[in-house]
Amino acid sequence: MTTDVFTDGACLGNPGPGGWAFVVDQGPWSSGFESHSTNQRMELTAASAAVQALEGPLRVHSDSTYVVNCFRQEWWKGWLKRGWKNSKKEPVANRDLWEPFIELGLKLEVMWSSNGSKDMQVTGLTKQQIS
Repeated sequence: MTTDVFTDGACLGNPGPGGWAFVVDQGPWSSGFESHSTNQRMELTAASAAVQALEGPLRVHSDSTYVVNCFRQEWWKGWLKRGWKNSKKEPVANRDLWEPFIELGLKLEVMWSSNGSKDMQVTGLTKQQIS
């Protein structure tokens, strides 16, 4: 059975203090804070933390095009071919988070998701971290 996990990340300012969270319906959740981060880094941290904490097949729901498109559009394949350079031949941002997440994430289903009840719950947890 596939577990649905809802993720979110945000910052006050970008960069600025950041928070992240993930929640499973009727199940575990987690959240965290960084004193200085970016929106993209917090979105990725939320998804990565969920994948590291949960076992079994996962379906990650995210409102982050950064996270979703990495898998849907297979950005990661180009990064690996180019030695962790993006399409502009610049170093991939947040490589320290992407590398372990991609290794775990190859068995994931990653979906765009926003405005559902679980999305609101995970957004609330994220906002608590940066309030």
